[in-house]
Amino acid sequence: MDTPRTAYVVNAPNPASEVAGETTAALSAASIAFRSSDPGYSQTLLQNAVKTFQFADMYRGAYTVPCLWCCQKGICLKPPKYFGIFRPHFYLFIEIIRPQYFVLRFFCLKIFFYTYFCLKPPYTLARHCAYSSNDDIKNDVCPFYCDFNGFQDELLWGAAWLRKATGDERYLNYIESNREPFGASDNVDEFGWDNKVGGLNVLVSKEVIQGNMYNLEAYKASAESFMCSLVPESSGPHVEYTPAGLLYKPGGSQLQHATTISFLLLVYAQYLSRSSLSLNCGTLTIPPDHLRRLAKKQVRPVVCVGLILSFLMIG
Repeated sequence: MDTPRTAYVVNAPNPASEVAGETTAALSAASIAFRSSDPGYSQTLLQNAVKTFQFADMYRGAYTVPCLWCCQKGICLKPPKYFGIFRPHFYLFIEIIRPQYFVLRFFCLKIFFYTYFCLKPPYTLARHCAYSSNDDIKNDVCPFYCDFNGFQDELLWGAAWLRKATGDERYLNYIESNREPFGASDNVDEFGWDNKVGGLNVLVSKEVIQGNMYNLEAYKASAESFMCSLVPESSGPHVEYTPAGLLYKPGGSQLQHATTISFLLLVYAQYLSRSSLSLNCGTLTIPPDHLRRLAKKQVRPVVCVGLILSFLMIG
């Protein structure tokens, strides 16, 4: 690969909670993987995961445009992919909240100051705030890897993996108490490099399914809703599929959605199987094997697209 590999500084004056939160999750997961084969290395990974999360949570901020993330996710809206361009000083976003019409959801003006205002239905001024941003990273990664979704989901994602790796009640309390403030209560049908909520709900649901942590039932309910939206036979909102059966979401990079969501289907099916449970989608009872079959159906379209286009990359 001949593209530059520039190193960037992430510190208190230059925060990047989404990057640090994701790093926390990776270190925590790796510590679990090495726990049996290399306990010493596993412990080193876990210690660094804890430190990284402390930094991410203490110095909260996004590495991209602060206006977009000044408010909690769910109040602010996703950014200019709706327009295909980046406007440096003025943002006006419209979202479909009801099928019948478009409504103004988010308005942000940046001219000479770094204080921003966000609107949320019923269209009252909700709050103003000003998180800092890491301008060095922002200027190089945008518009390709702007953090469209904010950093709060990565904080919850990192805390959830630390909870899994340590069993520490502090992280349990963190993900329980911050679900609403961090906007993780929104119905999300996505899991990828930018939005972790879909994966977060599935991961935390294991605490309920296998650990009887009913105080986290809201995460499980969101995970079930997500899984049901992937089952064409169920009632309610559904994700779309192409005629070839590939999971489809508006926008680019279709294969990342098909592969990551297929992974979640397999993980959730495993959780259910180990507890001899099924997925309840209204009047339908979906066995774990049905979720596995849905995931496997994604393999053929993905492989075929990769062979035809020849540039399929899975990171």
